[in-house]
Amino acid sequence: MYLLQIRWIYRVVSAILFTCVLPAHAHAQTPTNGDFRTRASGNWNTLSTWQVRSAGSWVNAVSLPSTTSNVYIQNGHFVTLTTTGNCRDLHIYTLAGQLDCDGSLNIYGKLRRYTGTVVTSTSDGVFYSSQANGATSNTVISGNQNIATGIFFRGTTRNIIQTGEWGVPGGIQPIIHIAMNAGNIATAQSPFYTNFLRITSGTLNMGTNSIFLVSGPGGNGTITVAAGATLQTANTGTANNNCILTDLTGNPPYQFYLYGTLRLMGATPHIRIENFTQYDGSTIEYGASGAQNFLQLSYPALNPLNNYRNLVLSGSGNKTPSANFIVKEDISINGSAVLVMGARTATITGNWTSYGAAGLNEGTSTIVFDSTGAQTINTTGGENFYVLRKNNTGTLTFNSNVAIVAGGNLNLSSGTINAGTNAFTGTTTSALNMSGGTLRLARLNVTLPEFSIANYNITGGTIVLDGAGTQTLRGARDYRNLTFSVSGTKGITSAINNITGTITVANSVVLDVTNHTMGGTGTNLTMTGSSVYKTAGSSQVKPDAAGTYSLGAGTTIEFTNNLTGLESIRLTGASTVNYYHIVVSGTSVGTSTLATGIRFQNGGTFTVKSGATFKHINTSGFSGTTTTSISSVNNPSIILEAGSTIEYNGTNQTISNQVLSSPSDAHYQHLKLSNSGNKTAPAGTLAIKGDLLKEGPAVFLHNSGTVVMNGIVAQQYLSEFPFMAFYSFSNNNTANLSINSEMSIEKELGIGPNAVLSLLNNGHIILLSGLSSTANVGIIPSTATINYSGNGRFSVYRYIATGPSPNHGKSWQFLSVATNGTQTINQAWQDTATSSNQSRYSGYGTQITSNIFPLPSQFDVYTSTGPSMKTYVSAANNWASVPNTTATPIYNPRGYMVFVRGDRTVTTYNASANPTILRSSGPIHWPVSNPPPVSLVAADKFESIGNPYASAIDFSNDAGVVKSASIQKIFYVWDPKLGGSLGFGGFQTFTKGLGADNNYYVSPGGGSYGIIGSVNNIIQSGQAFFVRAVGTNGSISFDETAKVSTSETPFRVAHANTGSKIFIQLQQILQGDTLLLDGTVVEFERNLSNEVDILDALKLHTSTEAVSILQSATELAVERRAFPNSGDTIFLKLSNLKPNTYYLHLSGAGTDHIGAKAYLVDRYLQSATLIDITKKTIIPFTVSTQQGSASSNRFLLIFKNRFTDNSPVSEFSFHMKGKTAQDIR
Repeated sequence: MYLLQIRWIYRVVSAILFTCVLPAHAHAQTPTNGDFRTRASGNWNTLSTWQVRSAGSWVNAVSLPSTTSNVYIQNGHFVTLTTTGNCRDLHIYTLAGQLDCDGSLNIYGKLRRYTGTVVTSTSDGVFYSSQANGATSNTVISGNQNIATGIFFRGTTRNIIQTGEWGVPGGIQPIIHIAMNAGNIATAQSPFYTNFLRITSGTLNMGTNSIFLVSGPGGNGTITVAAGATLQTANTGTANNNCILTDLTGNPPYQFYLYGTLRLMGATPHIRIENFTQYDGSTIEYGASGAQNFLQLSYPALNPLNNYRNLVLSGSGNKTPSANFIVKEDISINGSAVLVMGARTATITGNWTSYGAAGLNEGTSTIVFDSTGAQTINTTGGENFYVLRKNNTGTLTFNSNVAIVAGGNLNLSSGTINAGTNAFTGTTTSALNMSGGTLRLARLNVTLPEFSIANYNITGGTIVLDGAGTQTLRGARDYRNLTFSVSGTKGITSAINNITGTITVANSVVLDVTNHTMGGTGTNLTMTGSSVYKTAGSSQVKPDAAGTYSLGAGTTIEFTNNLTGLESIRLTGASTVNYYHIVVSGTSVGTSTLATGIRFQNGGTFTVKSGATFKHINTSGFSGTTTTSISSVNNPSIILEAGSTIEYNGTNQTISNQVLSSPSDAHYQHLKLSNSGNKTAPAGTLAIKGDLLKEGPAVFLHNSGTVVMNGIVAQQYLSEFPFMAFYSFSNNNTANLSINSEMSIEKELGIGPNAVLSLLNNGHIILLSGLSSTANVGIIPSTATINYSGNGRFSVYRYIATGPSPNHGKSWQFLSVATNGTQTINQAWQDTATSSNQSRYSGYGTQITSNIFPLPSQFDVYTSTGPSMKTYVSAANNWASVPNTTATPIYNPRGYMVFVRGDRTVTTYNASANPTILRSSGPIHWPVSNPPPVSLVAADKFESIGNPYASAIDFSNDAGVVKSASIQKIFYVWDPKLGGSLGFGGFQTFTKGLGADNNYYVSPGGGSYGIIGSVNNIIQSGQAFFVRAVGTNGSISFDETAKVSTSETPFRVAHANTGSKIFIQLQQILQGDTLLLDGTVVEFERNLSNEVDILDALKLHTSTEAVSILQSATELAVERRAFPNSGDTIFLKLSNLKPNTYYLHLSGAGTDHIGAKAYLVDRYLQSATLIDITKKTIIPFTVSTQQGSASSNRFLLIFKNRFTDNSPVSEFSFHMKGKTAQDIR
C-alpha cells in the first residue's frame, strides 16, 4: 500500500510540474536481428510479452531478452518486472509506454525514450526518437524503492544516456543503480530525473548535466555514492537551478550519502541538497584541468562546504577555498593542481599528500593537523607551510621535507611531529612555538631544529633527536625536555644554558656535548639502554644538569675535558648522583672534594681510558673506602686502561692501593702526584703499570711501603724537585723502565727477571743510607738489563755514624765503593770541592788529607803522620796513600781505609765529630756486562776486598761469594765501634764454624756486632774486608746470589752446637762504662791440629790495645786445636797496653766436657788463678810504669788434669817462642 502511494504521488507531482514542451531532437534507430519489442502489456519474464526481430521480421519470442538484446517497450504497453531481467539498450515509448520495475533490471547498454512506431513490416525500417526535456511528464519507469531492486546499469565503459535520448521530466521511480564493473565509467549525456540514485561501483560521469531528484516531504530525493564508486560532474550551474544536484523546481532534494568519491570538474560547483552526509572513507575531488572554486552548498543558504572526509585536488590550476575548511581524513594534491589557501585555515585529521611544494600556495594560511591518531605528510620535493599547527594527541609523520616560510611559524601543543630523516626547516623569521607535544627529528648531519630564528618559544613539550647516526642540536636556545634516542652520536653547536625539564639519552645513543653547557639548575638527566653521555668543560662541574638523575643499568657518562681547568664530576644534583658506568677519556677530569666519593650503583664501573687523566684532591685516596674519590659503596669495578693516569692533585693525600678489576696485577697505570703537601703511600705494595710522575712541590712519603713498576710496555719515572724518596722500589718491567729524574730509595731496589732499567740523561737513583739502615739493590737476574744514557747514574750513600752518642767518634772506616766508572775521589767524597776544606753540601763528604809533600791539589790538609785515605798493599803488608783526589777514580775493588772526622765542615783536630754521608755515583755491577771483578789473593797474604754490590752480601753463601780452595773461611772487618784508648775502632774476626756449620762467628764481638761467639755472616753494603790465602794463590768472585736484604739482622747469638770455646776479652772501665778493647777465641775439637793451619785466624793488629794467642810465633785471633791435655798452654799476647786498670773477661761455651782444669797465670804477679771455664770469670790487672806490668807475655792459660794432677802451678816451666806477630799500620 505504501509503495502504491509513493508511485501515485510521484506521478501526480510529475504531471503538475512538468507540462512544458521544449524543442525536440530526432535520433534514428534501426532495429537489428535479436532485438525485442513488446507484443502487449505483460510480465517481463513471460514469452507472450515479446517479439524478437529475426531476418528482418518480428516473430513471437521463444526466449527472454538477454544482456545483448535491445528492448523496445511500445506505445500503450505496460511491462511489469518482479524478478530479474536483462537487456542491452532499453527503449521506452515516450507518451504511453511504461516499465513497472519491482524487481531488478540489468541494463548493459543505454536508456532511451523514443517516439514513432517500431516498424512492423517484414522489411527492416527506421524509427525515431523525438525526446526533449519536458516533452512529457509521464512516469516512464515506476516501481518500489527497495535497495535490492531497481534499474542496474552494469558492464563496461559506455554512454548510458546519449544526448537527446532521455531528458527530464520522464521520471524514474525505482532506485537507479550505477553498478558498473570496477574502473569502468557510465556517462549520462543528458540530465535525468529520479527519486533515488545509487552508484554502487564504477563511475557515473554526468558531464555538465544536472541530476534532478524529487524534493519536498517524504524524503524521496536521495543519492548514494557507495564506497569504491565515483560520481563525476563538470557542472558549473547556478546555485539553485541546473547545478550538480537539485530539483526541477529549484527546491533541495532530501539526502546525499557519500561513501565513495565525488569528483568535481566544474569551475564553480554547487549542490542544492537538504542533507549532505560524508561517510568515513569518502572523497571529494577537485579534478578539473583549470581553476576551481571549492564546492558551494546552496541550501538553506549559499555556504561553502567546509567539512571533508577525504579531499583530493587533481588535474591542474588553482583550487581555491572560500572559507576555512576541515578535512577529517586525507588531503591529496595531485597532477599540477594548486591549493590556494590565502589567509584561510585548513584543519586536517588525516594525511597530507602532494606532488610537491608547488601544490600549496600557502599565503598566510594555517594548516592544522588535528588527530588523535597517525597522520603523515607525503610530498615529492617537500612542502612549504606558513603556519603549521599540531593540536591533538596523535602523531604527524613527515615522509618528505617540510619548510615553514618566512614570517610563519610552527605551533606544537600536543601529540607528536615526527619529521623522520626529512628536512624540517624554518627561516630566520620562522617561529618555533611549543607548549606541549613531541617534535621528533631523525635527519642526520645537520643542525636541528632547522629553524634559524634567534629565539625559540618553548614553554612545554619535548624535542627528540632520534636519527640512526650523527645529529646536532642547535645551541643558544632555551628548551624544555630533550630526548636523544635510537643510535649514533648526537651533539650541540653551542651552549644551552636553560633546559627546564629533562634530558633523556636512550638506546645506544652517544650524546657528546663537548665543552658546551647543557642545562643547569632546573635540568634533570635520565639515561636508559646502553646510552653514553659525553661532556667536557674547563673549571666546571659536569654534567651541568643539577636536578634529578635517573641513570639506568648499562648507561655511561663519559668525561672528555682536555682543557686546562678541571672538569669536576658531579656528586650531587637534587640528591646524590648514583652513576652506573663512568668513563674518563679527557686529560683534565676529576673530583674537587676532600672526603666525598663518586657513588655507583650495583654493577657499576669506573674506567679511565688510555691517554686520559683522572685528577682528585680527596684526602683518603683514589678508591677503596667510602670516603675515597671513588666510593666503595656497591663495590664498583675499576678499570684503568693502559696509558691512563690517576693524578693526586690535592695538598695532603693518602695514595690508596685498592684491588682493581683491570689491571688485576697493579693499582695504577700512570700515577701522577702534583700540587703540594704530602702524598702518603700505602704501607704495603703500590703496583704501577705505567709512568710514575710528580710535579710541583708535593712531597712523596713512602710510609715504609714498596712501589712496584710492573708494566709490559715502556714506563718512565719523572719527577720535579723535591724528588721522590722511596722505601722499596722494584722494577719488573720487561719492556723498559726509564728513569728520567732523581729518585732515592731507603730500603731496597728490586729488579725482576727480564726487567729493563734505563737511567737516562738526568736519571739518578740514589740508594740512601742512615743510622738505622742502608738501601740495597736486590739480586739482579742475568736476564735483566741496565742501560745508561747521558748523565744517568746510580748514587750509593754510606752513612757514617760519627758524632755524639749513640754514634762513635772520629774513626777509621774500612769502606768499599759500589759504583764504578770515572767519578773521582774529589767528585765523590769531597763533593767536587774546588778548594781545600770547602764544604759544598752540609752532611756529606769528609776531609781527606795526605802526607805527600808537596801536597797535591785538592787534598784538604797536609798531615805528616800519615794520610786519612789509603789502600792496602798486600805484597808489602802495608798501606799506601791515594796519590791524588782529582784524577784517582773513587772506584777501587780493594776498598779504602778512611779516617772520618765527620762531614766536610769538620776541618780541625779538635772540632767535634758529626755524622756524614759518603757517596759515589756511576754504574753498578750487574751480571751481564758489568760483573764484579775477581779478586786475587797471593799465597800466605792478606788482601783487602770491597763489597762490590750496593747490597749486603752473605759471606757464608759459597755460591754467591765464591772462594777458591786456598782462601781461609775467615774474614775480617773493621768495626769503628770497638774500643781502645784512641777510640778509632778495631778489627772483628769472623770464623766459619766447624764441619757442616756454615755460620761465621765473631771475635771479639761487641761494638757493631753481637757478643763474642755470636753468628754474623753478613758483610754490609759499602764495607770492605780482609781475607787470606794459605799455601797457594787464591781468588774470590761474586755472584748476585750473594746479596741479602739489609733488613736482615746483621748478627745473631749462636744457639746451635758450636763446639767447645773459651772466649777471652780485654776490657776497660771508662767513665763507669765497660769498654771492650779486643778479644780472642780458643776453640777445641777432637780432630783439630795444635799447629797453625788454614782453620786458624791470624790476628790483624792496630795501634790500640789488643789481645791475641801466640802460637808458634804466630799471633792468632782464633786458634783451633785439639781438646787440652794436662800441661797444654795457651800463650796470650797483650799489645799496646798503657798505664791503666784492665780486665780479662773469660767465659766458655760447650766446655762442660773438657777434662782439664784451667789456670790463668799472671807472670808479673807470679800468681795462678783457677778459672771455671763453664762460667764467666773477670780478672782485673793493672799496668803501671813498673817493668813487666805491660809485658806482652804477662798472661798464659795452663790446663791440668782435673782429677789426678795436683802439682802446684809454680813448678811449671815454659819456654816463650820468638815474636812473629803481624802488625797492620
